[in-house]
Amino acid sequence: MMKSNLAEIFSVLMVCMVFVLGCESDNGNSSSPEGDQDSDESVMENENTNVVLFAEVLPIYQAKCSQCHGWIVEYDSQVGVASEDVPEMNLIEPFDTTSSYIWHKVKGTFESVGGSGQTMPQGGDPLPETELATLQNWIQAGALETQEPGVDGDVDDDPELDDSTEEELEEADEIDNGLEQENDEIVEFEEEEAIEQDIESDGSEEEVFVEEDADESEEMEGGGEVLPPVSFSGMIQPIFNAQCTQCHSWLQSGSSYGNIVNVPSTQVSSLSFVSPGDSSNSYLYLKILGEQSTVGGSGVRMPKNLTPLDDNSTADLKNWIDQGALNN
Repeated sequence: MMKSNLAEIFSVLMVCMVFVLGCESDNGNSSSPEGDQDSDESVMENENTNVVLFAEVLPIYQAKCSQCHGWIVEYDSQVGVASEDVPEMNLIEPFDTTSSYIWHKVKGTFESVGGSGQTMPQGGDPLPETELATLQNWIQAGALETQEPGVDGDVDDDPELDDSTEEELEEADEIDNGLEQENDEIVEFEEEEAIEQDIESDGSEEEVFVEEDADESEEMEGGGEVLPPVSFSGMIQPIFNAQCTQCHSWLQSGSSYGNIVNVPSTQVSSLSFVSPGDSSNSYLYLKILGEQSTVGGSGVRMPKNLTPLDDNSTADLKNWIDQGALNN
């Protein structure tokens, strides 16, 4: 009898233990969804802290682009603004790198969207992957200028530049200073003149210019003196070096002459960059004057974002072309 009672008591205890363990298991499972929700919120917070603002893209522009494209440091000059090369595509299209022309220019894929020219930055090394990622993340996040209300994450209004970016900015300043120095040191070539004084009987003095070259003593139809020949290597190439080659590497010494004389321009193919003997139909000269639109050209006056050529340099370029654009 006692054995039967013990067996019943043991059975009851076993049932109770099974019930208790089942309840604990249910409580453990009910906490799992709450844990997953916390995890998702954490991921969202991490994503929001990685919002890239214009202030983080600006140092890249300042170090790599603004020397030729001064407008690029202005937010409103690119976001939602149509490009000149491909008018149907904006320079920067928020949330969409594939529809942003600046992205195609730095990636070298501009021809696939109907663009032209060269990969940016022109004449320099391509942007490193870290800077490309910054630009891409900025565009894909909406190309924001400032932090939008309601977006979590700490974003500095004026983030400190890292050492590498500060060095790039210092290099950019050195380039600007070098350009100013080169502009100041352009050598002015003057014709050497020997002066003889022929004292007339009335006591007046007349200056007589002795020409070094007999060919220079020929007279033009109007009765004036023939202008001295303009040297391409001595007078024109220095202008290119100081004002043009920072953006247009094809105007560098050694290759510039073959790239412009009797070579059709890329914007108006019916005109050559330089048509020997005819400055009025030389597209390069018209770009210097800012008159490219009169022949169907586009863009802005050269040199872009810099002071126009002075009168002497402009006259030298015109005279060199009208004298036949010699490679002298």
